[in-house]
Amino acid sequence: MSGLKEHILSLDETPVHFWQGGSGEKTIVFVHGGGSDHALFSWRAVLPEMSQSYQVVAPDLPGYGLSPCPSSWAISPQSPLRTLVDSRKFDERVNQNPFWYHIEFTRKFLEKLELQRVTLVGISMGGGIALGTALCYPELVERLCLVDSYALTSRMYLSPLTYLFSRSDGLMRFLRNQVCQHRRLIRWGIRWLTYQPKLAVLETLALEAHISFCSRGEHPAWRDFLKAEMTPTGNLTSFFPHLNRLEIPVQIVHGAKDRLISVAVARRAAKRIKDSWLTVFPNCGHLPPREYPEYFCALLRQFLYFW
Repeated sequence: MSGLKEHILSLDETPVHFWQGGSGEKTIVFVHGGGSDHALFSWRAVLPEMSQSYQVVAPDLPGYGLSPCPSSWAISPQSPLRTLVDSRKFDERVNQNPFWYHIEFTRKFLEKLELQRVTLVGISMGGGIALGTALCYPELVERLCLVDSYALTSRMYLSPLTYLFSRSDGLMRFLRNQVCQHRRLIRWGIRWLTYQPKLAVLETLALEAHISFCSRGEHPAWRDFLKAEMTPTGNLTSFFPHLNRLEIPVQIVHGAKDRLISVAVARRAAKRIKDSWLTVFPNCGHLPPREYPEYFCALLRQFLYFW
């Protein structure tokens, strides 16, 4: 990719693949979402543009893209993440949960690259990871951008079938096999996630998602995330009660037509954050950086320049 180079570093004896490029005083670290996602799926249309003015870094989270899963999702009992959950429920809700592991990973990744006071940008699951990082390790984050973010509510829209599938390895394997055999299922999924995308955007996203989804085997990181985070009524983790602790500028970007996480969730979160800026993309679904990359980049530039 123009202006960007691939790198691999080792964290906790696990290789981590990431993209890095650009230059400038400010560094932006991009955190991708879940499912078949990886760094380029979320940020392919954004990284080259933003690297013209800033240093950009985009890792494949462990278990996604070209980064393999770690040997365990375990988290130290002394982790500051305890401040975000009732300590009596740490082992039940946090330990061995990939979502929380990835928050700790983000901290270690930033420290390994000697990055401090970064602008952290996260989408969907990655938004929740970025938010958890900013709450627990504020010394590392100067600004925060949450894009159609997870963990702002425990009432994310999910079909009850999602919960049932997450409880059965057999059903998960069946679903994966069906998706890999019938690419139209991926196209349907992309149509549902986005909102009336241009045909070229739809086909590109469907192809990228199909390749990613079908090349990872059982995809244990996503499977374990669903098992740990999905409940019969929504999702387990919500950082909403902690949002008023944020002391940094926070940009919230959300698609008005997002079917997975309602725009009402973003509006409610913005009211609770002291220094927040909410922008709603009118005819957009869950993937603003892919649906409207030029608009998204312009908005992010404004955020970095004025805040």
